[in-house]
Amino acid sequence: MKYILILVVVFLYNLNANNLKGEIDYCVFYLPNDSISINIYYEFNSKNLEYSEIDSNLYISKIFFEAELKSVLNEYKFNWELSSAIDNLKTNFIVFGRYEIKIPNEQVNLVLKFYNPVNRETEKKINKDIISSTDKHLSDIYFATRIEHKDSTEIGWSKEFLINDYYIIPNASKQFFSDNPRIMSYIELNNTKSLSDSMLKIEYKILDGVKSVKKIVNKYITTSVDIKADIAYIPVPDLATGVYFLEVNIFNEKINKSIESSTKKLFYLNYQKEPELQAKFSEDELFERSEYITMTAETLKKEYDKIKFLMTKTEESRWKDLSEEKAKQRALFNFWRVRDSDTTTYFNEAKDDFDKAVKYADEYFSFSKGFEGWRTDRGRVLLKYGFPMQVERFERRGEQIPCEIWYYGEGGGGAYFYFVDKSGYNNFILVHSTVFGENQNENWVQEFNPAITNMMNVRGNPNFR
Repeated sequence: MKYILILVVVFLYNLNANNLKGEIDYCVFYLPNDSISINIYYEFNSKNLEYSEIDSNLYISKIFFEAELKSVLNEYKFNWELSSAIDNLKTNFIVFGRYEIKIPNEQVNLVLKFYNPVNRETEKKINKDIISSTDKHLSDIYFATRIEHKDSTEIGWSKEFLINDYYIIPNASKQFFSDNPRIMSYIELNNTKSLSDSMLKIEYKILDGVKSVKKIVNKYITTSVDIKADIAYIPVPDLATGVYFLEVNIFNEKINKSIESSTKKLFYLNYQKEPELQAKFSEDELFERSEYITMTAETLKKEYDKIKFLMTKTEESRWKDLSEEKAKQRALFNFWRVRDSDTTTYFNEAKDDFDKAVKYADEYFSFSKGFEGWRTDRGRVLLKYGFPMQVERFERRGEQIPCEIWYYGEGGGGAYFYFVDKSGYNNFILVHSTVFGENQNENWVQEFNPAITNMMNVRGNPNFR
């Protein structure tokens, strides 16, 4: 049984509870032995920690971490601590650390708890799904405050910060400053040999809050080595104080095709340059500047087909009453605007995430020329419910046909979708689901004879338990 996982999620939390304040972030790297490396990194200001007096000249503070990771079939537990010692309570400095967790390449739910043992009431808890992929070529973006090769550094860094021959001092706060005006990041490229024997371009792009490009840096590598790490020092001396995004894209340079991208938010503080006043647009101004204003009748119909499964009954009813092209453009604009966390800027993360799902479906679910992947059953489920927590794939075995089981880790025991490739041409059709309102056929196993090796994983099977 093989786990095929879909995408990567990266998050940042501000920790503000009693005396425990700090920043924590994580990113996922993909290892060649079908496993993943989850890097959890964090930083705390010493003034926000609780210190215990050991003697007259020594104070100790500790933060305990407990990580529990659960997949459908497995459970992993890890414990570690972050310690700091000072001789003067008036001292003010940053305490930081990194902890690496290596597990098989399967999606897990991460529950991370951390607390000061002196005051357990300060305990904080993070609950997040980590979704990875055996098909990914680009890791998450790992921000750093300092990067040094192990053979050239003069500082005795702890080995916990050593990644691929480099000491990478993490920047969990994702803040950069003009006294060292550059954005430092680390990424890993995987499975590059499978792309082609050609040149890859890595494009680093700094975007502001309205998606205007402020800086572009390009690098080029060959695909002769299967795994590569890339370190970027992006100079930004003229960047004004504000919130930005680092977007990393990898291109097949031979055909100039984008293969994959990763984006992460950051904050830049320029002591010599005030924040730029980014324009705040009215709804009408945003609409007139949007992509929807140029959509033709054919494009509008296609966009509607993509989102009709997400529409509320009111939205769908209103759409069916529309006849003018301008009105439909406006309706599409409003559909995504109400799902946008910040409606005063161009940047719409909900729409960006949806477009990535469409791109993924077109790349992996298409089964014939001209038939887009998002129109398939798997594409529809992906667009409607998002990326599944886990996917199990079963290849053809004799007379037994290929099958996929998608699992969503929701309440009530989770939700399952079962697809079979009856034709053998990668056209997987939905034959059964545990979700109300979806196709339900308790006898689908007997009817389609899927190549499932373990019937214990099949909801609706008489022997399921």
